[in-house]
Amino acid sequence: MVLQPTVGVSVAPESATLSSAGTQQFTAAVTGSSNTGVNWTLNPAMGSLSATGIYTAPTSIATSQTVTVTATSKADPSKTASASVVLLASPATLVLTPVGTPEQAQSAARFRDSVGINTHIDYVDTEYGNTSLIATELQRLGVMHVRDGYLSYNYPIMQTLGAAGIRFGLNVGNPPYTSAMFQSALTANNMNGTEYIEAWEGSNELDVNDANWVADWNPYFAQLKGANTQGTPVWGPPLAYASNASQLTPVQANYGTLHPYPAGQNPSVLYPSQVNLIHPLFPGDPLIASETGYHNALNDHTDQPAIDYATGAKYLPRLLFESFNAGIYRTYLYELFDEESTFNKALQDSNSSNEQCHWGLVDANGIEKPAFIAIRNLLSVLKTGDAEVGNPTSLSYTLTGGSNINHLLLQKSPYVFDLILWQNVSSWNTITQTDIINPTQPVTLQVNAALVATYLPSASAFSTSQVLTGQSVNLNVPDEALVVEITLAH
Repeated sequence: MVLQPTVGVSVAPESATLSSAGTQQFTAAVTGSSNTGVNWTLNPAMGSLSATGIYTAPTSIATSQTVTVTATSKADPSKTASASVVLLASPATLVLTPVGTPEQAQSAARFRDSVGINTHIDYVDTEYGNTSLIATELQRLGVMHVRDGYLSYNYPIMQTLGAAGIRFGLNVGNPPYTSAMFQSALTANNMNGTEYIEAWEGSNELDVNDANWVADWNPYFAQLKGANTQGTPVWGPPLAYASNASQLTPVQANYGTLHPYPAGQNPSVLYPSQVNLIHPLFPGDPLIASETGYHNALNDHTDQPAIDYATGAKYLPRLLFESFNAGIYRTYLYELFDEESTFNKALQDSNSSNEQCHWGLVDANGIEKPAFIAIRNLLSVLKTGDAEVGNPTSLSYTLTGGSNINHLLLQKSPYVFDLILWQNVSSWNTITQTDIINPTQPVTLQVNAALVATYLPSASAFSTSQVLTGQSVNLNVPDEALVVEITLAH
């Protein structure tokens, strides 16, 4: 007795997802027979399927659904294999009447450009002594604007970092100054590579570094403005306390400055009060927050309260949003690296009791903290490979439900908006040094869109969900950044 081989059929690929008029080539393999032919069938009969296994989706798909492509062996019609095709609803069918009130978006590219960070490249006994590490971490973070102090022996390092695309705002240091020292610093842009210097900033926090600061501040600023900076913008000398601005005579700078530290609190406590306090000193000037941030020295109770790493991942992106919403042109976080030193005992800390050592986004072992990861992912999500918009437009939408929800609406390409939502609540108890558990707030977004995707930057730069939508999407807003990416039909 001769046994006949068993016929087998397989189809590749096993699944596909298509939009309207999309095509997919399916192939069938038949084993156990010299007759390798198959008959192709489609169920339900949406679109078309050729005799050679090419499936073409309908030109219009009213609702998303799945069809099945089946190959039946000609040698043994009892043997079949199938593949599934998910058909996505056509964006054109999702365009409805306008929803909600139009809101003017701001540029996502402008927001990304508003983020800067402080470094101390002269602290060579810390991680700042590794120039390539500075460049690597800045590029990984996605931040190319750096504030540091001007020291002539740092210039070769600045040139190296500048060649990697980094641009410096340089603080010219603390008094006392001789006129010759001051002028020498400000005219350093006669040196090669000056294109890496994008701003000169006046002396740092005179109100806490100079006993005669009220008398000295205006003459000092006049000297700064009178220096030959060859067109490089000048930032006003920053005060440690914006409330001290009322003791000074108003001046005109290219940019005014402030140092708004939240002291371990919800970042929204800063605005609009900090802007209202500092603006009279720099009337009409755009503002630079040249220092702000949080430290993680939980055992140091001498100055600003500390926060833990998890809260930093929530608060630091929110700090950037609040600052941008307040009209701050650029916000420089303090700082890139923790400052633990290899030989300076004043900058050594084994038990988190020295706050000066723990302001960084990267710890002393070179480990990126959760806040670094959250900001890196956020800036990655907001970056587009599409054409960026020069003049953002408006988006009509409504958001209902929830409470204490803050937002920022950005546009990153002609058809893509990023609506960033977060709960405006405290996430950390500075007294007990414990996390505050805030349940997510359910909200409903109504918007006419082809696709809505959500991102949680503290966890990933990839979307957590995608919803094909004509109008309504249910969201759960946490006490950290939730990016809701809205792609319009076009």
